[in-house]
Amino acid sequence: MRAATVTVAFSTHRPETIPLTAASAAPYAAIVLEEPPDPRLAEMLAGRLDIETYLLPLDLEYPEYSRAMCLLLRDLHRQGKRIFQVEPFVEALIEIHERFAAGAPPASVVADPRLAPVYSAEKKATGALLEFYEASGRGDFGETLAAVKSFARADAERFRLRDELRAEAVAAVTAGHASSWVEAGEIHQALWRALRRRLPAGCALRRRFVLAPVYRAIAGRPHLFGPGDLLTLRYVFCPELPDGPIQDRLAAASLVYNKLLSKEERVPAAGDFPHTRNEIDTIRFVRRLSLEECRRLFSDLRRARTRTAQRMVGGLSG
Repeated sequence: MRAATVTVAFSTHRPETIPLTAASAAPYAAIVLEEPPDPRLAEMLAGRLDIETYLLPLDLEYPEYSRAMCLLLRDLHRQGKRIFQVEPFVEALIEIHERFAAGAPPASVVADPRLAPVYSAEKKATGALLEFYEASGRGDFGETLAAVKSFARADAERFRLRDELRAEAVAAVTAGHASSWVEAGEIHQALWRALRRRLPAGCALRRRFVLAPVYRAIAGRPHLFGPGDLLTLRYVFCPELPDGPIQDRLAAASLVYNKLLSKEERVPAAGDFPHTRNEIDTIRFVRRLSLEECRRLFSDLRRARTRTAQRMVGGLSG
């Protein structure tokens, strides 16, 4: 009997990824989405619930991507693929919010061994993010740099828990399927390692970057991480890593990177990848900056809108 295959497919929620996602997922029997279970999914996949109605109650950061993804999922469903929604961390977070909305005290969540770790990790990361916003608003570069690193450490702790929980759930869902395609955000690099510990012996575990063909064509590599992701991933894999010049420079570069990166969602022309090109251009720009240059640009750009900031530095695709 041929060994089962599980492929972790790292991608982003941008409309330009949809054709590559379709090609990447097509060979697999099971599709595991990076989202909490929605009881209406089966109705949407079967066409008994229209896509706009399905998406209406959801808090969508990228609505065009979500519409296109629903169309793709319907097509995969028609091909006979099994489609699962697996994201236990977010599922637990939703339950926590629902409990609080119903008037439950935090103590009831802390006393629940299933919810307590999620509550603790989310509370710590949210608190660190608020401290970063406050430090950034005051405009002190050194203070803001320290806040970036503190948030990255807390965020890394949250990602480690999230990936461990998801790996356990994914291992259970993929059991019995000859081949499974597992959607994952690019920051979830620890998921592959966590899955490797949980999948049965003989299961072939692979990882792929969905946008690798585009990155290779533009940058000559299968992927490039932005400085903030690189900083967070250092803490994901080395939680006790002390502060040092590499962490300082990544934190500083991330401040500039986040000001320059285009945030609005775009529906690309066929074969175009505006978000990916913008990300690569911005990564290349900030890689050349020294710590002192990041300090100067932080001061110059911190109150500028993205388009204005891009014009100020010049030469970036918007």
